[in-house]
Amino acid sequence: MGGFFDGLGFLIRLGVLLFTWLAVAIFASRELAAVMGLVVIALWVMFFLPLNFLREMAWQKRQKMTMQAALAHSPKPYEPGSALPPPPVGGGLVILNTPSSGSSGALDVYRELPSLPPLEPRTHALSFWRSLSLPIIGMLMFLGASNDTFMHMLLESRGMMHKAPIAWENIYVPPPLKDMFEDRHMEMESAARMTLRREGSCASIVSGRVEALNQFSPPAQQLEQIRDEQFVYVFDCLADPAKPAMHMTWISPDEISPGNLDALLQTFTRALAQDAAYTACAKAANELMAPMQGRLGASRGIIRYDGARPPYSGSARLISAETMLRANGTTGNITLNCWVNSDGQAVVRLGR
Repeated sequence: MGGFFDGLGFLIRLGVLLFTWLAVAIFASRELAAVMGLVVIALWVMFFLPLNFLREMAWQKRQKMTMQAALAHSPKPYEPGSALPPPPVGGGLVILNTPSSGSSGALDVYRELPSLPPLEPRTHALSFWRSLSLPIIGMLMFLGASNDTFMHMLLESRGMMHKAPIAWENIYVPPPLKDMFEDRHMEMESAARMTLRREGSCASIVSGRVEALNQFSPPAQQLEQIRDEQFVYVFDCLADPAKPAMHMTWISPDEISPGNLDALLQTFTRALAQDAAYTACAKAANELMAPMQGRLGASRGIIRYDGARPPYSGSARLISAETMLRANGTTGNITLNCWVNSDGQAVVRLGR
């Protein structure tokens, strides 16, 4: 019964570990949950594996000492390999073949060894085989938390997460590029889900499209940019499903999976204050409009400023109403939509 309860306790501990991992993935960060899997693997390599090795070496040393103590009571020192046949475990006659000093060369030495004591049970071997489950579970934790599609399927199937509020039927891809994006369907889904995760002001996605990275290049060049994988996924978000006001957001393919280490570091990073973020965004906007001989004029006010959620805790989204001044003296109203990180690096897209 002792072995049964030991096994049951081991399964309970594994269940607690998996439950904790799932709670972290749901309520904290999936990237942090992936790091948990790496920590489990590291603990096995750095603690459990050396511990079991030391236990095995200590066990072998104790058994060797036990055998040596038992053989020390024999009438004559035992010579390894000289016994015909090998000594039985419970004792018995051992025939030694000694070199003949005379002419007969007969088997002339007989002695009886004392009864050998039983060896210690090798209980640590079971602990080692059980510990092998830790790197396997750790790898599954890491891969599961890193796979956005798997996590959504798991959480939705267990009723822990509602179906993502994304209008997939309104995701638009230019007809010349449909063949290219047939193989990127999962990437587009991950991009939409990451948008919902990181931006608290995006409660639901009502439409989306693929756009070139440089939004002011000619249409032909924009198609070429997309074919060269210089594009972003652009989504129209509703901050409140009860209100019709929408705002634009976007995400590049490189931002869909920020990396577990970067995401963990972002957890301890604070986003820029609103004034500092606006300064960085205005600078990036002027650089974007410089080829068109335009620049920002008087600001008409901040529409929205939100710090991002994990895994982009150190970044923020800023949307403001701006006046654009052209070189010919004319003006126009634009919307400055900016994504800025904690280092002040801003990426801007403009809308009307």
